[in-house]
Amino acid sequence: MSYLIIATHGESYALEINDIREVLPIMWITRIPQAPDFLRGSIQLRKEIIPIVDLNKILGLPVTQLTFATKIVILQLENKTPFGLIVAKVERIEHGEEKLHKLLRDTTVIKGVYTNHNGKIQVLDSCHLLTQKEQQQLLELRNE
Repeated sequence: MSYLIIATHGESYALEINDIREVLPIMWITRIPQAPDFLRGSIQLRKEIIPIVDLNKILGLPVTQLTFATKIVILQLENKTPFGLIVAKVERIEHGEEKLHKLLRDTTVIKGVYTNHNGKIQVLDSCHLLTQKEQQQLLELRNE
């Protein structure tokens, strides 16, 4: 399995490469009036409107401060509206055969943990970063 390793607030997380369409440098994000709280705004990418969500907000952390290191990771999940994820920093791509250890506690956004030479990295479950209601709201926004 291959992972994109991202970092925020001193913690490293992994996203499965198969869920990622592309990684972009931070760009102008248009705010959407009366948008749901989880939505930071949207960008226009090759004539497509992409909703943008802040990973920190999903993780219960303070809003990501936008810097030159900040990236937008466009996730393209099966049968779901594509969306961009603001991440504080992209560290690297790892190709690992390490076994993914499932967590004992029930969490929707963390799929599990794997260990590499740098330590333990939490693997985010891209399909469950947004609730079904939030996914529906993104779909409605894109269709307006």
